[in-house]
Amino acid sequence: MKIKNSIKTILFSSVISIVVFGYEFQLNGKIIGAVSTINNGKVWLQKDVSEEIKLVLASVSSGLMLRNNMEENALSLK
Repeated sequence: MKIKNSIKTILFSSVISIVVFGYEFQLNGKIIGAVSTINNGKVWLQKDVSEEIKLVLASVSSGLMLRNNMEENALSLK
């Protein structure tokens, strides 16, 4: 399994675009999930992934979102 840090811009129309900060999860070259680490976070998982892999991805995603939240809190204390 490969975890890739990424920043992507999703263009919905010529007026609306969203910048996504997070990670995508790849298995055998196929994207099987992703986690956004901003704005309270969000996790996406492919439906055809095994339950065991989903559990691993959910755990990793939780850790990444928690890490990001802790970093934001530490910076706000400065």
